[in-house]
Amino acid sequence: MSATSFLSNPSNCLAKWSVLAFLLVAFSGSLWGDDVQLTWSDNSDNEDGFNIERSVGDGSFELIAQVGPDSEAYVDTTAEAGVEYSYRVNAYNAFGDSGYTNVAPHYINVAPTISSLLAVEVEENESTGELSFSVSDFEAAAGELVVTVSSSNLDLIDADGILLGGSGADRTLSLMPNANSSGEATITLTVSDGEDIASTEFLYSVNAFEFPTLQLAVDTIGSAPRVGEAFSLSSSASDVSLISSVSYFLDGELLGEVASSPYAFTMDVSMEGGYELSAVATIEGRVETVTSLKGIVVGPAPSSSSIVDNLRTLSVDDEAGSGTASYDLASDEFYLENENGLIAGDSDSHRYYFLRADGDVSISANLNELSAASSQSVAGLMLRSALFGMAKQTSLLRDAAGKLEVRTRDLRGGATESVGGFETSSGDSWLRIDRVGGTVRYYSRASASSEWGLLREEVIDLGESVFLGFAVAGGSQSGMASASFTQASLQGQILPLGDDAVKPDIPSGLIISGITQ
Repeated sequence: MSATSFLSNPSNCLAKWSVLAFLLVAFSGSLWGDDVQLTWSDNSDNEDGFNIERSVGDGSFELIAQVGPDSEAYVDTTAEAGVEYSYRVNAYNAFGDSGYTNVAPHYINVAPTISSLLAVEVEENESTGELSFSVSDFEAAAGELVVTVSSSNLDLIDADGILLGGSGADRTLSLMPNANSSGEATITLTVSDGEDIASTEFLYSVNAFEFPTLQLAVDTIGSAPRVGEAFSLSSSASDVSLISSVSYFLDGELLGEVASSPYAFTMDVSMEGGYELSAVATIEGRVETVTSLKGIVVGPAPSSSSIVDNLRTLSVDDEAGSGTASYDLASDEFYLENENGLIAGDSDSHRYYFLRADGDVSISANLNELSAASSQSVAGLMLRSALFGMAKQTSLLRDAAGKLEVRTRDLRGGATESVGGFETSSGDSWLRIDRVGGTVRYYSRASASSEWGLLREEVIDLGESVFLGFAVAGGSQSGMASASFTQASLQGQILPLGDDAVKPDIPSGLIISGITQ
């Protein structure tokens, strides 16, 4: 505030101050912060100095300072806000004092106040709700105060996310971060009474969104997916409430989308080989997704229904301990037991899992396990002309030591010839017999990825149709030998059993339906 006036010298001072006529022609006061700047005009040259006087409210004037000659300004640094002051100045010299200037009233405005807010921490896309604070002012009504807000980080929260509310002394602030944003910002609240301002600030933190983890699971009938065999996919998440759907892809091609946990999806693959499965979760309210990858190797189809439906089992010659025989779809495993059978001499007495086929045939399998009862225990692949013990046959067998041997009876009731010594194939578990015309070839390999190695080739007449399958012979009466065969392949024109076949009972679970050929 400021005031300016022109001074008339009092009549009783004219004699003393004849040289000081109109000495103080103007006087004013102005505010510099909380200091009061007093100014006046000095039109004389005979003063010794100036007296500065101040009154508080309706009180008496008191001398607060003196300044030297030729002065035209003074700063009062002791003034306080909210107090009404009045100022006046006069000159003095050896003859006495001059009259006073006009009185300059002055008032220092009291700044408004605003309460502080504590630091606030929220999650992404989450509002703070209403934060309460208060404002007040010494002079003005609280309702007349103007509140503004600013953010130091507009990428985190801009004006659209700031909402002021309340009225009078009680005000509110609500903050909503920009969509899918995280970080920190300093929020500054400022209150103004039109003349002065007051501010408070606090830290506003938005935690980054924590994406759920996603785990893709593959559930197969066997130990791994197989051609043409349905298997299921599912996905588990650390927080399913965040997920709206899961889409499944095979080598980048969309298979389907599932909207509810456990996001189960059934599929099959028509060709062998390696593939990449991916599960992609869509997150509620976000453009980002979460992905889980899994590589799979699709193996050959399980033994076709025509093979399994036509398979039979028996103990050749009916003198051997029968044991059990079964087929398990989940593992695609054929299992046989035998206690004291032999594949030797002029007649066989082993356990046999077989079917009948015509013309050129091929049989291969992985002899997954042989549990021997004696040193004579053997298991492997066999072609027979008939199912009685003395029938012609040829077989590729492995013993408990892992050695391979070809055993052949080329005459009905004749002796069985054995050929072994295949040193390079010692330990091979994959066996194969092919018959093309009258020529029979025997192969082995160490693993599914290895090349087949030819062991032997010979000509033997087993007839146009043959019985081909898996054989196990215990070779001892002291215990049961067993063998399991997996990943079997039997190729040829499958025939119904002939009149010369001994019709065995079909073990429970042997006839499997629903397998795609």
